[in-house]
Amino acid sequence: MATEEQKYLSVERPVFLAFIKSAKLLIDHESICKEIGSSMPDISCRLTDKTHYFELVEICDSRIAEANAFELKNFAADNDTPASYTRAADPTGNIIRDKFKKTYNTSHPIDLLCYVAGRTVSPDDLIISRILEIAESKKTSFNRIWLYGEKYVYSVWPQYIEYPR
Repeated sequence: MATEEQKYLSVERPVFLAFIKSAKLLIDHESICKEIGSSMPDISCRLTDKTHYFELVEICDSRIAEANAFELKNFAADNDTPASYTRAADPTGNIIRDKFKKTYNTSHPIDLLCYVAGRTVSPDDLIISRILEIAESKKTSFNRIWLYGEKYVYSVWPQYIEYPR
């Protein structure tokens, strides 16, 4: 299993950099760093001259992730095992509810950045509707919720804005 630092360098930082470029956020690139600790958001940075945090989460169906890992393992072993069928469902609700339950040890604003990386069958509009459904019915400590989707970056909540990727 990857360490937090490896995850940051191989996944979180590249996703975050692509996101801020698409969303045209005025973030000082030199200020971007990985936060350590279970009660801290993933990334801190300077956004328009103020400290700001981002918690990242992949919208990922665990069954698709497991099937991909299995197929990659068999491919690497040069095995003739045929491709498998995997049932999939939209995981957005459970993922967002879990993030809403977390408490963070900071008084600075925190944005939730949801992203897709090909391990869900859920289209962006379904993910957005699930996020809105939960955000509007539950109290959240997040300042804003974003979706770095297949074709666009969306500021989903509290104000909907669509940015081309």
